[in-house]
Amino acid sequence: MIKGFDGIRALAVIVVFFNHWTVFGRSYHTGDYGVWTFFVLSGFLIIRALHKDRMRVEKGASAKSAILEFYGRRALRIFPVYYATLLALTLVSLVHPLPNWDFPSALAHYTYTTNIYIGEIKGAFIGWFSHFWSLAVEQQFYLFAAPLFLLVPSRLSVVICGAVSLLGLAVWSAMHLSGAPDIAIYTNSLIGFGMITMGGLAALLLSSAPGQGSRSWLAAGVLAAITLLPPLVFAAAGRGVDLGWIKLLAVPLAAVLLAEIFLNQQSVLVKILEWTPLRYLGVISYGFYIFHNMIPRTILHVASEKSGIDIPIQFDAPFGFAVAVVLAHFSWILLERPLLSLKKTYATRTDPRRRRRCGRTERPHETERNKVFVCTAQKSFTRARRLHSLIPGVGELCR
Repeated sequence: MIKGFDGIRALAVIVVFFNHWTVFGRSYHTGDYGVWTFFVLSGFLIIRALHKDRMRVEKGASAKSAILEFYGRRALRIFPVYYATLLALTLVSLVHPLPNWDFPSALAHYTYTTNIYIGEIKGAFIGWFSHFWSLAVEQQFYLFAAPLFLLVPSRLSVVICGAVSLLGLAVWSAMHLSGAPDIAIYTNSLIGFGMITMGGLAALLLSSAPGQGSRSWLAAGVLAAITLLPPLVFAAAGRGVDLGWIKLLAVPLAAVLLAEIFLNQQSVLVKILEWTPLRYLGVISYGFYIFHNMIPRTILHVASEKSGIDIPIQFDAPFGFAVAVVLAHFSWILLERPLLSLKKTYATRTDPRRRRRCGRTERPHETERNKVFVCTAQKSFTRARRLHSLIPGVGELCR
């Protein structure tokens, strides 16, 4: 557990909420920064974990098992609340039509291709369900990231991250220069992959344990060099520096911020991010993200008309925030947390420390004394069974 990261998740989901619920957020597109922060954070954590798993594979663990277990852990974390929500929406749509919910859009949501549907087919956001596009990008990345990082030698992980980051920026530059629609650029998978691998690159350039080392300057330098690609491309094409590139600098800055948090676990910033309400919002941020944009904005308006009480429009956003928190809380308590406990099933299968000794599986939490006792007991029992097969009646002593 890396202290401060749940707080970052909370801040990211808050600015996304502002984008969907407030005039200020829509005016300044705060949701962009929140989504990009989620991409970078996912890359930092997931690629770091895949890199560690690959090093275990190089020490003798099974690559096939590591890949399957990665998919299993991701499925347990992401699928239940997501598909439960989609199923509920599908059932409701059979009784009452939902805006922007039809067969093509539902198919895109179910297959994690919402970003393609929005950017390439529809060419517009789709109301309550627009935010599903970022979940689609992350799932697409996980699909190829597991075999790529777990089958390729670990020494090439940094190269892979750098190459994908450069590819994402190259695609961004090419689409801008060709006059592609902003929505197609914003939801493009390869550009999203580039942001995710920037987070992974920052993680791989740091030391292996939180709070150790001081190499954030290296991460900052490499990420800054990569991000210089777009203005160079624009200059070569005879174009001025695009303002979108300046905004895009938030991505490497987010990666460097995560690196600083990772390396300085006792800092004042980390203590602020570990504030209990903020940290808990980070814990339930996945459910909050899924639900927050589907809460009808007219609830308070209808309640005002029914009750005759004048409820100012300024209460809409706080009300929506509170409802999203409550829904996310119950989703976490009733669905997500119980299923996450099953991740322990996959936690140590690729760990080379878990070897067969004395006819049993060694568990990392056991003390040497316990292991010696159990191994000795099992050896004695095995000898007794062999003796029993030779001399009838001796086995009774071992019951």
